[in-house]
Amino acid sequence: MKALLLFTVIIGFSFFGHSQSFEFWNSIGAKYKIGKRLTVAGSFTDRINNRGVKAFFPELTSKLKITKWASVSIDYRYVSKKENNGNYLGANRFNFNARFKNSYKRIKYSCRFRYQMSSGGAPNQGYESDFDEAFRFKPAVTYNIKKSAFEPSFSNL
Repeated sequence: MKALLLFTVIIGFSFFGHSQSFEFWNSIGAKYKIGKRLTVAGSFTDRINNRGVKAFFPELTSKLKITKWASVSIDYRYVSKKENNGNYLGANRFNFNARFKNSYKRIKYSCRFRYQMSSGGAPNQGYESDFDEAFRFKPAVTYNIKKSAFEPSFSNL
């Protein structure tokens, strides 16, 4: 597991540096546990910048816990993103995820592997990361501060 942590940190730093304008990300959702290993969830997320609502997407998720440290899930997300002309462009997106997590003392670390595919959008309008077909990797590290409600974390977007 030490090798997994080191690999996660190195890969995370190699992807560090993507710059975006200042945005607020808001999300609300609910989840329901069906048995010990299966969870279903629904959420609604929006991204707001200085021009108003930049994007919004409702999402449905089904997650299966395989072991204490591994789970798989499938997500359906309808992505609606504002174009430069003010119109919204929508697409259906499916995500297939595998997540692995562990901890050592007060440090938690995890990594998520995702395959995403989309239908819809506007293929002739140029590249748009929310509407593409891609493999993604998201490492994360969290530190539990003793006697504190705060848990600083680091992950790549």
